[in-house]
Amino acid sequence: MGVTHVWFLRRQEEALHFLQLVTANVANTVWFLTQQSIATRIGFPQLIRRLSNLGIDHRRDRFLSSVIEATVLRELRLLKHKARIPIEHGVTLFGIMDETGFLAEGEVYITFDKAPFISGNCGDLQNQLVIVTRSPALHPGVCALLQALFIMLY
Repeated sequence: MGVTHVWFLRRQEEALHFLQLVTANVANTVWFLTQQSIATRIGFPQLIRRLSNLGIDHRRDRFLSSVIEATVLRELRLLKHKARIPIEHGVTLFGIMDETGFLAEGEVYITFDKAPFISGNCGDLQNQLVIVTRSPALHPGVCALLQALFIMLY
């Protein structure tokens, strides 16, 4: 679709650089753990922040550092094996076929949640063209330019 390989390589380098910065400071670590939903129900990211406030470095504890390291390694594996490169202002959609025949060819129904950058701009996507790819998008034929017919934000 006209996107050069350099663009993808640059996004991948940005993702790698981001993962390198996860443990640079407590704020980065807490944000990353929260975004990845790592033990958020039991307050693990808040524990890391509280330990820092008490002057305790979580990186010196084998268990705490191994949890963070395992999460970073998971993201690295996704980059390497599945080419899952995070795109700023991009969302991951899970699709199913329209068995009812309600949508016409070239139309797509989109619904999503927890996308704060879209919450105020949801109407902007109504009847707009969107790019939809299969994952992994290994062939140009798996990219489609479709009309976003319905947008619903949860």
